[in-house]
Amino acid sequence: MTARSDLLLAVADELLQHHPRGRVAVAIDGIDARRTTRFADELAIVIASSGRPVVRASHEGFHRPPAERYARGEDSAIGYYRDSFDEERLRAELVEPFRLGDAFVTSIGTAPTDGTAPTDGIGGSAAGPAAPDTVLLVDGVFLLRPELRGLWNAAARLDVRPEVLLAESDESDAARERHAGGHAIYEREASPRRAAGIVIDDSDPLQPLRLFVDYC
Repeated sequence: MTARSDLLLAVADELLQHHPRGRVAVAIDGIDARRTTRFADELAIVIASSGRPVVRASHEGFHRPPAERYARGEDSAIGYYRDSFDEERLRAELVEPFRLGDAFVTSIGTAPTDGTAPTDGIGGSAAGPAAPDTVLLVDGVFLLRPELRGLWNAAARLDVRPEVLLAESDESDAARERHAGGHAIYEREASPRRAAGIVIDDSDPLQPLRLFVDYC
């Protein structure tokens, strides 16, 4: 076992102990969408191995059209935070119908599902309505913003140290500033670490660390 597999197993055990039955919607939030996707994909495999069906989706599948995303300007940090994603469609077409046992989509533009069971338990395109004990894992940035918090039965937050993000970035300076500014607004408005029951430092993917943050 590696440190990463140990942590994934611990997170899966915690989620399943707290939610042993019923459809469960879990947010995997973070500052780096590539990391949240990897973590959620790996967590889905672990949960599925326990016998619980899993559906995967990403906030990236609910982008607004470019004209809306960049209406405030291509360099706007406020636009990145407020206009990038269609939260209403995420709520109305994915999470709420999933939890009700109705047909749902896992990304905008996907046809509503047809009532068959999830194909393999871990795939990115799901079929529904979901089985009664299915776990929905949604990953991405800004998932713990105030208007979305009520959607989730549980949430994890993946943090990455700024110097690691900078070293790995292949963005232009303008794009990097836009994204950093958007995340700064998110931090002020949403305090995502407080909203997440699980906080992880994923700066070193081989040695992720569970953080126990005391806000008292």
